[in-house]
Amino acid sequence: MIQKENQKYERGTLIFLILCFCYGFYRHGLYFYFQGQMSIKDVFMPVVPVLIGVLESLLFTKIKKEKLSWNTLSIGILLGILVPPSFPLLYFMIISLSYFVFIFLFQKFFSRVHFLNLYKCLILLLTIVLPVSYQNIVEQNGSYVYGTLDILFGKGTGGYGTTNIVLLILFYFFLTSSFYYKKELPIYALATYAICFFLHYFLVPSEFILSQVLNSSVFFSFILFLPTNETSPVSKKGKILYGVLVGLFSYLFIHVCKIVEGAYISLAIMNLLYSFWYLLYKVRQNSTKLSVYK
Repeated sequence: MIQKENQKYERGTLIFLILCFCYGFYRHGLYFYFQGQMSIKDVFMPVVPVLIGVLESLLFTKIKKEKLSWNTLSIGILLGILVPPSFPLLYFMIISLSYFVFIFLFQKFFSRVHFLNLYKCLILLLTIVLPVSYQNIVEQNGSYVYGTLDILFGKGTGGYGTTNIVLLILFYFFLTSSFYYKKELPIYALATYAICFFLHYFLVPSEFILSQVLNSSVFFSFILFLPTNETSPVSKKGKILYGVLVGLFSYLFIHVCKIVEGAYISLAIMNLLYSFWYLLYKVRQNSTKLSVYK
């Protein structure tokens, strides 16, 4: 029963990511190609990181002699769609390969760390240093202006294929049927973020604040990364505290520090704090057991 539920969870995640990828491929590539605004090379360039990510994921699964799973393919796709469309391929290959090496070396010692979210934070750090744009070639030329409907259905900051908020909401409702998924966490985080957002806008109206009302990175990170079973608390009070703090820090990073993908940074901070707390908890628990046997 548990194995079937886990397979359902992993299979559903893979299908969702494939849909995100396909929609991104159409909305950020084929749509403009058929209008004569983008070359076929520009259409397929963002696809390359996804293919490389999947190949790397399959390769490391084979090296570790693990059984191929739906999750293997999901990780590969995520490595590709979490990078901006114009991210340099050489840097991507170095970072994505390093991701697998770090997992191989450190996962046994830091099992509660969300390595994919840390990978995204590293991408964010490099986008500050490198001349990388989240826009495709048509957007950079100012040839197309997106509206609210475009944002809902696949345009926003977050990486190739991660910006479809409608797909994300549908995916959330699908995942709520699995006991592996902590469905309360996205609600706590989104509610806190929304309250802070509207209070800020009510007190100090701003175009930047209003432009972030449909921030796709918030939805994507909260729905896909936040409720991961191993990297977040299991108790009711722990979930409330964790979700509220993630939502609060996300608001501060996005609206105060002006980092539009601040939700990933917020999640990384809270995840590392939780991992450190869990490590101390296990050490104390083991020491208590030893004292009982003495």
